[in-house]
Amino acid sequence: MINLTTPKVVEAYIQYKGKKYLAGSSLEAQKGDKLQFQIKIKNMDSDSGWCGVQIWDVKNNEQIAWKDIYLQPHAEMVYPIEIVADGDRELGIALYSCEFAHTNCKQTDWYGIWSIKTIVPRIPLEYLALGAGIATLAIGLIFIEMERQRKMEMLLLARK
Repeated sequence: MINLTTPKVVEAYIQYKGKKYLAGSSLEAQKGDKLQFQIKIKNMDSDSGWCGVQIWDVKNNEQIAWKDIYLQPHAEMVYPIEIVADGDRELGIALYSCEFAHTNCKQTDWYGIWSIKTIVPRIPLEYLALGAGIATLAIGLIFIEMERQRKMEMLLLARK
């Protein structure tokens, strides 16, 4: 029988656009932006062993990320896990003791909930108007060039 470690989250937060969001925080992130969890984990045992770190979405009941970590006895380290904002989520961290990497795992800890609202960036109307103006100008230039070529062809035909 392999001795399982007892990992515990000491501290965790999400780093986003230079700000720290502690457990219990709500934040808005643009779709596609990267959010980075910083998770400080301590092995509470004198044995070394495998630990699984899971980012779990309790709102949508799905795993967002998993990381296997080998813990030394009584070690305490910070582990980053990056995720991408792709929908509204309620995220928490689950820790597991594992016999091997991602094998025969047993949950040992749960930490926090972060509410993440994903927003889709909108294009300002000024940019849309500018784009429409540029497109209209381009179409106008194309018609002017086509008319110029038609007149040149008529001159060439008239000379023959």
